[in-house]
Amino acid sequence: MSVSSPAPVHVLSGASSDIGAAIARKLAGSGRAVLALGRNRERLHELERSHPGRVAARVLDLTNEDSLQALAHELAAVGPGIAALIHCAGVYFTGGVESGPPDELDRMYQVNVRAPYRLTQLLLPGLARSAGRVLFINSTAALRAPAGLGGYCASRHSLRALADSLRDEVNARGILVTSIYLGRTATRHMAGIFQAERRPYRPELLLQPDDVADSVLYVLGLPPRAEVMDLTIRPALKSY
Repeated sequence: MSVSSPAPVHVLSGASSDIGAAIARKLAGSGRAVLALGRNRERLHELERSHPGRVAARVLDLTNEDSLQALAHELAAVGPGIAALIHCAGVYFTGGVESGPPDELDRMYQVNVRAPYRLTQLLLPGLARSAGRVLFINSTAALRAPAGLGGYCASRHSLRALADSLRDEVNARGILVTSIYLGRTATRHMAGIFQAERRPYRPELLLQPDDVADSVLYVLGLPPRAEVMDLTIRPALKSY
């Protein structure tokens, strides 16, 4: 598959992460065309090789305006439009308001807030052409803000606000908007978080990337008359 696929494309950011890759695999396995955006070339190309004709990989820095503009220009030429825009990219730094380095806050703003804001802004015409959906893979950190995560939670609360405001703006154009709030999920990144917290890491008790991917497919599989506004998922057994 190329960007010029005859079917509406599903644009997925953060596709080289564990969760993003799971979403890409599930989308491709269901017969959907996927444009997988990410930073890790090797992981992206593995997705492309594993799903020939379904996944097109693109190495992209979401904080680079020229790259975003070029992507939007290319997608504007795709006749069927964009079936879905799925925001899965994100960065995480710990640190409370008293001690968190401002440059880490700036980085979280750039990746977790500004990048999805700008990418959504640029791709709205293609989403409107196909009455597509916008999905924000967020965190339960958007729902509460514990000590020690002030900057990260601020970025996730901002993403929640972006989704809610966007929904009111674009529903009349047939575009549906969903936020998915994830509890702790078994990923390579999460293993590092547990290590930093000096907690035993038991990934089998956490959400799995495929659980998140199944939730995405559930939302995308609903008829256009049904909009899931917010979906919160957490591990059934708390191990932390």
